[in-house]
Amino acid sequence: MNSAEYKKILNRLKIIVVGDLMLDKYICGSVHRTSPEAPVPVININNEYQQPGGAANVAVNIRSLGPKVELFGLVGNDSEGKTLKMLLKESRISASGIVVDKKRNTTTKTRIIAENQQVVRIDKENTNSPDLSYQNSLISRLNKSINKNGVNAIVFSDYGKGIITKKIISEITKVAREKNIFTIADPKGKDLSKYKGVNVLTPNIKEASLLCGYEISHENVLSKATKHLIDKCNLDGIVLTRGKNGISYRLKNTPLKTVSSNAKEVYDVTGAGDTVISSFLVCYLFSQDWDFAVQAANSAAAVIVSRIGTSSLNQNELLQLIEGGKSKESKILGIDSLKKQVFEQKKKNKKIIFTNGCFDLLHPGHLMILKKSKALGDILVVALNSDSSVKKLKGSSRPLITENERANIISSFDCVDYVTIFSEDTPINTIKQIKPDVIVKGGDYSKNQVIGRKYIESYGGKVVIIPVLENFSTTSLVEKIKKS
Repeated sequence: MNSAEYKKILNRLKIIVVGDLMLDKYICGSVHRTSPEAPVPVININNEYQQPGGAANVAVNIRSLGPKVELFGLVGNDSEGKTLKMLLKESRISASGIVVDKKRNTTTKTRIIAENQQVVRIDKENTNSPDLSYQNSLISRLNKSINKNGVNAIVFSDYGKGIITKKIISEITKVAREKNIFTIADPKGKDLSKYKGVNVLTPNIKEASLLCGYEISHENVLSKATKHLIDKCNLDGIVLTRGKNGISYRLKNTPLKTVSSNAKEVYDVTGAGDTVISSFLVCYLFSQDWDFAVQAANSAAAVIVSRIGTSSLNQNELLQLIEGGKSKESKILGIDSLKKQVFEQKKKNKKIIFTNGCFDLLHPGHLMILKKSKALGDILVVALNSDSSVKKLKGSSRPLITENERANIISSFDCVDYVTIFSEDTPINTIKQIKPDVIVKGGDYSKNQVIGRKYIESYGGKVVIIPVLENFSTTSLVEKIKKS
């Protein structure tokens, strides 16, 4: 199966996520001195950003892989709740199942990060279960969505904040089994009976120990514990994340299997569990193959922990992992992941160079511009027009090479550090997100024609025009091929 076929399957999937919604805030900076008021570091803020967290991050992870997502949960009547709903809208996630509860705060986690190290986390949260009327209302709305939408799977994302109750799981899994809808739960707490009826549990070692009532200290105990969880909850199987020790998994009446972690560097484990449940679920839905789905989830987690903060894998990255593109997997990024990586490079005083184009039918002129662009700084970011964007610019017969294939080719060059795909007519949104130091275009443009020139010059950046090689263009190559 090729990338295009995978993509069609992924984009047809419909998944419901229900659980504890959160807003993750990040305040990042550098430390150069200690406060005279107390023996604590003084952090000079370089960047601040906010992202969906908890069950909302699970929804973002799944949506970024292609499936349509409908999210159910609670937010407070506060600015954090409004921000979270806005962020979900930007991620193209249906928030029709989200209810505003005036009696609760929106669960918010604020992380202070200095020099790539989390210094402190500040939580604002509620942990009480909503009243029975809300639970009944949620069940009713979930049933309505299940009956009309052709749902493929339901995720129960439990962060122990009270939204996921035994009543909700029991009633929804009953309907799901009748309709052959796959259910999966990321558990929290000691009440194992709460999750009875789901198809799969995805705890980490600590969560599995709490559910079993004893510490899982070695392989023999692990085998016993996973069998215990499967039997008590009548599961189809279990996926257990073990940090640096990888992922262990087993199906009912089969031996325990373990996949070793292939993470090269670990910067931040925030959201890694969300990545595992999302990538395992999506890969299992289209393959019905446990071994394949766990391997993909393990590889996805390795990519995510190499990044700072809550992050999600995009569809192109997943396809790279599925197709075994080990050397390129960390280069092709969605805009959120790219923004974070560029920010980390800027903290190291790296100069960011940006260029963009269709790069359809690569030729020597393209390669020359990429090499000369890289020579202008430290990190080269290449933004590719998506297939739909190329059609608008070049006509219905283009592109000749799909966006995934073009991204793979460009990312294989040593001079290219990151590749991202944009679907708009121009790359101005990408430019504003990453704020490069230099924008590079070929000599067939004048500086005044370069998209983003005024914006980049407003903060001290510049535009560089590189002369093009004569007699080399994709359009002329296409014409030559047609004539011959």
